Amino acid sequence: MSNTCIVVLGMHRSGTSALTGALRLLGVDLGSHVMPPSEGQNDRGFWEHLHVYHCHEELLEALGRTWDDPRPLPADWPRLDCVTPLRLRLEAILARDFSASPLWGIKDPRMCRLLPLWLEIFANLGCEPAFLHSHRPAVEVARSLHKRDGFSMDKSLLLAADHALAAELGTRGRRRTFVEYADLLADPAAALDRAGRELGVAWPRPPSEASGALREFVSPTLRHHVGRTAEAGTGPLADLARRVDEAMHDACQGRADETAGRFDALREDLARLTAPMGGVPSDHVDDLLRRQADELGNLDALVGERTRWARALEANLRTEKAKLARILQSRTWRLAAGIHRLVGAVRAFKAERREILAAKSRRLPLTVRRTVRRGLHGLRRLRCAIHRAAVVAGAKLGRLPRLDACGETPDVSIVIPVYNKLAYTLDCLRSIAAEPNRASYEVIVVDDCSTDGTAKAMSRVANLRCVRNATNLGFLRSANAGAAAARGKYILLLNNDTTVTAGWIDRLRETFDRFDDAGLAGAKLVYPNGVLQEAGGILWRDGSAWNYGNGDDPSAEQYNYVRRADYVSGAAVLIPADFWRQLGGFSEEFLPAYCEDSDLAMRVRAAGRQVYYQPAAVVVHHEGVSHGRSVRAGLKSHQVANQRKLFEKWKTVLEAEHFENGGEVFLARDRNRDKKTLLFIDHYVPHFDRDAGSRTVMAYLRLFVSMGLNVKFLPDNFTRMEPYTTALEQMGVEVLCGGPMVQGWRRWIRDHGRYLHYVLLSRPSVAPKYADVLRAATSAKLLYYGHDLHYLREQRAFELDGREEHRVASEHWRAIELDLLARMDAVYYPSQVEIDEVLRELPGVNARAIPAYIFDRFPTDAPPPAAGRSGLIFVGGFGHPPNAGAVTWFVREVLPAVREKLGGVKFHVVGSQAPPEVLSLASDDVIVHGFVGDDELDRLYASCRLAVVPLRYGAGVKGKVVEALHKRIPLVTTSVGAEGLAGAESCAVVADGAAEFAAAIANVYNDPARLDALARAGLEYVRERFSPAAARAAVAPEIPEALDPRSATP
Repeated sequence: MSNTCIVVLGMHRSGTSALTGALRLLGVDLGSHVMPPSEGQNDRGFWEHLHVYHCHEELLEALGRTWDDPRPLPADWPRLDCVTPLRLRLEAILARDFSASPLWGIKDPRMCRLLPLWLEIFANLGCEPAFLHSHRPAVEVARSLHKRDGFSMDKSLLLAADHALAAELGTRGRRRTFVEYADLLADPAAALDRAGRELGVAWPRPPSEASGALREFVSPTLRHHVGRTAEAGTGPLADLARRVDEAMHDACQGRADETAGRFDALREDLARLTAPMGGVPSDHVDDLLRRQADELGNLDALVGERTRWARALEANLRTEKAKLARILQSRTWRLAAGIHRLVGAVRAFKAERREILAAKSRRLPLTVRRTVRRGLHGLRRLRCAIHRAAVVAGAKLGRLPRLDACGETPDVSIVIPVYNKLAYTLDCLRSIAAEPNRASYEVIVVDDCSTDGTAKAMSRVANLRCVRNATNLGFLRSANAGAAAARGKYILLLNNDTTVTAGWIDRLRETFDRFDDAGLAGAKLVYPNGVLQEAGGILWRDGSAWNYGNGDDPSAEQYNYVRRADYVSGAAVLIPADFWRQLGGFSEEFLPAYCEDSDLAMRVRAAGRQVYYQPAAVVVHHEGVSHGRSVRAGLKSHQVANQRKLFEKWKTVLEAEHFENGGEVFLARDRNRDKKTLLFIDHYVPHFDRDAGSRTVMAYLRLFVSMGLNVKFLPDNFTRMEPYTTALEQMGVEVLCGGPMVQGWRRWIRDHGRYLHYVLLSRPSVAPKYADVLRAATSAKLLYYGHDLHYLREQRAFELDGREEHRVASEHWRAIELDLLARMDAVYYPSQVEIDEVLRELPGVNARAIPAYIFDRFPTDAPPPAAGRSGLIFVGGFGHPPNAGAVTWFVREVLPAVREKLGGVKFHVVGSQAPPEVLSLASDDVIVHGFVGDDELDRLYASCRLAVVPLRYGAGVKGKVVEALHKRIPLVTTSVGAEGLAGAESCAVVADGAAEFAAAIANVYNDPARLDALARAGLEYVRERFSPAAARAAVAPEIPEALDPRSATP
């Protein structure tokens, strides 16, 4: 590899992503395996090589470290036996991806500390590195890390200094330059022009020509945290960070060599600060790191939710301030204020009064002491009465909520039983009116003879229906009375001491669309301080209950997926109105309140339906306001007695289907006593609208859920990527991601391995990391799905172009894949060609071809006639290396001949992560769309006359081919593209070689009858081979639930 590599170095959050992305715009090759962006963390992209990233993860893990572990790496670590295979893997990755690139780049902040190994790698490959340091003030880095990861200031400053000093020492005496992050944001073209000159590198695209694109990509708005290191405070770490920043600033001004002595002194100071860490026992440090990871994960996940709440509270605060100003000017308030001042004086006197009474009370006659106590109790009652009067006065003077009009047949009837607590009721109504929902709704307030002005206030609320009980009926009968008046298709029971959040009705309503057996759905309940109150409920064998998750972080992954529950709190539940009436509403056995919701859930299941917890519907519940908290007084006093009634009524079911109190929570929370659990592990949550591999993963996840399996998904990057993570959770899949899992995935497998029945691993870049841990911790069947045989794909690439990097990559993947497959209980690939290859190498392996894609819906209307379409289309994500070569070859070798025969036919290129060589092909007739959503993709398929899949190498069944057939667009592909599709010639045109491919397009393009026949034949081909029934049959030998007649079709 006699080429140059630009190595971008710098601490996390120091601008390395912006700098690397800018280099891409200048033509620096970053490879085709770039890590995708992450919403909220790095929206414009990380620009890290995904395979290198995974190797770094494994390397640090082998060394007993993480990227944020401040301890020094072990002595002479590059020579350790555990490092050698990872070095060889890195060399193979680079040889495979960059041998033909004269100028390429790589970035991962961890390289700052791993430079000794990387210098050896570059020397072995014969590649000359040029180092580009990115510097950002340590306090800005620390603030960014605190927002993203919850790190303390001291920890962030320590890490920033360690990375900067390690990178400076590792590159000393080599080609290098330093760039200030602020300079890059202010004028990226100028900063990169200077960097190129100082490195002696000629950018493929001069910065002056790319200034517009650079300015659009890199802008000052990226700098969310601005500050000076002096703001970090005092102490040795703050002082060290300040001095490192000063030295780095001088280096950015071209004085790096002059500051070498200062850097050496700083490194000695850093060593003194970190020396005590080296003596800490490893297991103790690991325990601290695990606890820290748990805390950081919780904080990171809470940020989004708390930010939304904060914005809503700010808006409410502005409204309430305006109302308060009006109240303070009112006559009612002036009267109340005088009494409040009197109460304040009484409060101030209380401390003194206690001291006086303590000293004097024993000297007073008993009758006098009793008189004093009665007087004090009277003052307390007066104070409470004044507070209630002030709240009601404010409600009367404030603007009342205005609810949406709904007509005579709303989708949902919201039933709110109330007895006093007017201020809470009004807050509840305001939140309903403020939060948008697609579903139409009516609100019915059932006033159970309130005495605090509720009736009058409710009469003034626009579009509110109010049912007034003649006598006090209690909560249960009030709820039934409100439901009896409901006109909606669904009844939504809601406590008045709640406030709702955006989309809450729609999310509850969607539960019934998504799950055919749903009979009752309940919301996630949180306390006003943001702590979880309940994520569904668990009923134990003795009739007692748990509010699952009470007091925990509501954003933790175990509380964020839809699942069956024993019961859901009646504070916010949705039920079909006709089903409610069929059940007879709440049972009056549980008058006046308590356990009626648990009894309703039991009756829902007895009627053949299920109870679901819906985490996306979030409701804030002021628990205890409606009924109090003490079980010795008020409505709450009925809780113990009704719990006994519940047990006696459902004793047989509870003893047969439920666990002992507190036992087997993992199973109890999902009602999984008789369900088997499948764990699916892949590189990240499937981006089902972006690439074919993700569509395959998503299809099988749906299939496994439909089999009645309890499905867990572990993404190897542990990142919550949206909207994809939420899509899985709404299917009922628990996604094991977030900070706690980064450090804790092994612990999770050890703790829960006994519950696992099947583990499906995917991709040779991911699966080996988990195989041994799983085999030691669980007796589950280990299954492997390979999207293709990597070594076979690379071998074919080598046969095609003779490039050495493909041969090296083929040998690399062959060793990994064959070792992995030999350890699996079953191996799946999408084509028989790959299965035959596996069985040739490993005759004893249980290997089978399974459908790569599963379609459960097929169009019934006629396809758009070919005569009304025009143009060619290629669809494929460019994270898959063969796709870029296919498009480049087609445009350069095939398309000119097609134009000679057909004229100016347009070629549409659709796919994410298009590399520079594809982007450079764009012209008036070659439209490079990049990533498009499903709706736009459907429009393009319907408008184009012919799909082309000009793959020249690869392995396995190609998703783009199957998708085109399903979309009923005629197809021309190569024999590589048709591989694994027996009989594909009946529904597609197969041709190899540039001249043959161009002729095949020309021959069919202007033949509408043949095009229409191909479209019909393609759909039938997919219907026969890629249906849910075909997929179930394929996996049934290992997963017998696939053929269980009780499991539904996805």
